[in-house]
Amino acid sequence: MLNVDVAEFQKGLPNYMKQIGNGEEIQISSKGCVVARVIPVKNKSDEARKRLELLRGTVITGDVLSPIGENDWGIDENHL
Repeated sequence: MLNVDVAEFQKGLPNYMKQIGNGEEIQISSKGCVVARVIPVKNKSDEARKRLELLRGTVITGDVLSPIGENDWGIDENHL
């Protein structure tokens, strides 16, 4: 994590925004005290897909990423 003084952050804002966009977290300090932390926004769907891909072939067997149809569950009205 990058630590930056508030004045430096203001001066280099476009550069710091690029770094944040690339996944960098930045702590902003004023008079030696941390006052804020800027973190990149994560796409929850992409994060979940990455976690599932890491599990593929380990805990969960089969293809957990492909959608399944209603009839693929192996249940019927009598066995709910």
